[in-house]
Amino acid sequence: MDMPNVRPIKSNDEKLFYDYLKKSKVGKLSFENNWPYIIQSTRDTGFVYEKDGSILYFRPKDNQLVVVNRLGKDRQQILSNFIADTKEKCSILVKNVDLKELEDLKAVGFIETTEPWSKFSFRDDNTFPEYVSDFDSILNLKPDSVRHSTIRVIRKFKKEQGIVSSDYSKDHENEDRKLLRDYADHLNKKGAENSKEVIDAHNFFFSEEIENKQRFSHFNDGKLIAVSFYTPMDIVTFANAIINKNQSNLMRYLLWEGLRCLKEKLIHTRLLSLQGSENVGQDFLKRSFKRVDTIKKTHVVYQI
Repeated sequence: MDMPNVRPIKSNDEKLFYDYLKKSKVGKLSFENNWPYIIQSTRDTGFVYEKDGSILYFRPKDNQLVVVNRLGKDRQQILSNFIADTKEKCSILVKNVDLKELEDLKAVGFIETTEPWSKFSFRDDNTFPEYVSDFDSILNLKPDSVRHSTIRVIRKFKKEQGIVSSDYSKDHENEDRKLLRDYADHLNKKGAENSKEVIDAHNFFFSEEIENKQRFSHFNDGKLIAVSFYTPMDIVTFANAIINKNQSNLMRYLLWEGLRCLKEKLIHTRLLSLQGSENVGQDFLKRSFKRVDTIKKTHVVYQI
């Protein structure tokens, strides 16, 4: 892009991201604060804007620059610098805006979005809140921590399905990618998402360049039915992706199964951070587990 202080996101930027995160006064449980999310949300067409001790991550989308995160000593100033350095006539959309930030951003010319992000969702993954849940209470299937219907689903799968999980291996990547294509087509047919967007949003799953990650493959009778991706950070683990066959209630079970696999490796993990949802169905699934925190985010737009 013809813009000062801008470069494409590089494969070795993960450490830089976490270095900035450590210096930032942001909610460390918020879902945008993990590196795979940055890759996922910029769709492999992402850019970095870095200036005066702060950093901003964005991607072009149509005639718009979509900011997905901003970190460093002054998150407000980096936005002002970004606007000043943007040479082309366009709008700047900022995702993942905490409601506590809203008035300050309005004061410098941003407005909260009133137009739908797409025909599939109003504010993309900010349409419904992010949820943070207690890891052990989910695994222990306590009725006061997990909806009774979800407990029944998990117990039924454990008893009847015999699903076996293992660490992810690239040996069956072709099969994994077919699983993603089928998953994307299913969401497209039911009107929940555009299939290309689903594929582009999940290509990060196959990256070997992301260092901090845990991936699992899930099989039933020796046949691949799902893969899952998590980012562990201190006491919190971020659930980045579950890609599964179209089977009723399978994703509800796989979320629990992924946590079971994680707990065997990550004894210090206490919290699970779940990305905000685009539609009612996604939100219902994530609300199946009792929340210890609910984080509401929105979008704002600045017209240059």
